[in-house]
Amino acid sequence: MAQPLAWADLPLTVEDLISERGQWRLELGLTHANLERQGVATGEPIEVQTGAATFVLLPTTVGERLDNSDTFVASLGLR
Repeated sequence: MAQPLAWADLPLTVEDLISERGQWRLELGLTHANLERQGVATGEPIEVQTGAATFVLLPTTVGERLDNSDTFVASLGLR
């Protein structure tokens, strides 16, 4: 079963966004994002001549690349 991409516990209303007159409101938010990439990495190519003016680059090292990064963004608001 496919998981939903977004969901909400309660519907958002305008009353929840607007502060009462003469009152202060402090808001804190934290967002997390994760990126993971996997693929083939090549390096150190050598140049092989295949004709009078034709060359081909051949990699001498081939390996697997795995990148994983986390990003955190914090926000603070005062109204």
